[in-house]
Amino acid sequence: MGDCDLSRDLLFDCENKPVKGSESSIVVLEHENLGTVTYNTLNKIIVEALVQEATTRGYSYVGNGNPIMPSKSKIMDENGVRWMHSVPFVIEGNTPEIKDELNKIDGKALVVIVKNFYKGDTTEKSRYEIYGLQIPVYLETCEDTEGNMRYTCLFKNKDSYESPTPPHTLFLTSASVTDAIVANLLVATT
Repeated sequence: MGDCDLSRDLLFDCENKPVKGSESSIVVLEHENLGTVTYNTLNKIIVEALVQEATTRGYSYVGNGNPIMPSKSKIMDENGVRWMHSVPFVIEGNTPEIKDELNKIDGKALVVIVKNFYKGDTTEKSRYEIYGLQIPVYLETCEDTEGNMRYTCLFKNKDSYESPTPPHTLFLTSASVTDAIVANLLVATT
């Protein structure tokens, strides 16, 4: 690979360079509605299945076309190692449906799924990250201060209630199977 070789036997894929940030859409789930979560047997950071309780569904929000920059910050102190999860997001639209959904999730424990620009290798196993799975995130701020029909929101862990792990990765066998898992979270079952 020539100029792309890295030290310590790490290789950089010149055709699929890492791109920072995440796509401008998110899925928000109420933490209490999580049903089954199946973890990979070898790597507990990988979630292979995520199912909500029957009759519940998640919410999908579209941003303003700009990539979002979710963050995870390691905290190490006398209480051990924890991770702060934070997802800033601009929700486009000022519809009654969006206002109703934001009202419903306000103050509730949440899980936020983001779709990354960087997808990893050809299997795209780094496609989705899950924030707030073990310790939920909350809608900390959400405002439209300029009257421009978009809400600037911040989903994050409460102070002193950080996660024991970085965000989980959602992946099962292929990108299309994983996309189907996410799509199913947006449909209420009977």
